[in-house]
Amino acid sequence: AQSAGEKIVKAAALLMTLQVLDQLTGLVKQMVIAAKFGTSESMDAYLVAATIVGLILVWVSLPINQTLIPMFRYDMARRGEKAAWANASILFNNLVFILIAVSVTVGFLSPYLVDLVAPGFEQGTGALATSLAQITIASVFFVGAGGVLSQIFFSYERFFQPGIVGMVDNLVVIAALLALSYTYGIYGLAVAVVLGGVAN
Repeated sequence: AQSAGEKIVKAAALLMTLQVLDQLTGLVKQMVIAAKFGTSESMDAYLVAATIVGLILVWVSLPINQTLIPMFRYDMARRGEKAAWANASILFNNLVFILIAVSVTVGFLSPYLVDLVAPGFEQGTGALATSLAQITIASVFFVGAGGVLSQIFFSYERFFQPGIVGMVDNLVVIAALLALSYTYGIYGLAVAVVLGGVAN
């Protein structure tokens, strides 16, 4: 049997390797996006939409990452695996409703959020940013739900599956962008981001 120290070293090495792959594929994704859209008003609009969605993701993900593993492992140790899964199921189901509500709310509030994040945008660019935010906000639902499942994997000390999430997300975005951008332009990028979230 492996010692605790050996398990920690192997887990750390695996996560570091997957993190490097995540960063590399993320770099390739940014290069593809830059090659497709460069510096343009449409790219400015996308960056504002991405900022809004990114802030919402941080707000959603932080409590999940900080509470789920301790709660799940506590229930596993004190009440058994069945009780741990029952509580995780309740959390997941409630989170689904919260994520849907957040996505719908942000969709309606997107024009005001765009004005808040990027005051002074020209009307056309602001309208485009609003449309892109309303599309990409759907990724919050999938990434948030995937975050719960990743934390449960971590609770079982299974690191590979959650570790490849970022890399798979990047690869899906790259593939979808290459397939959609010729026809749909910057909207193809927004849809690609959502498909990357689904891959989570």
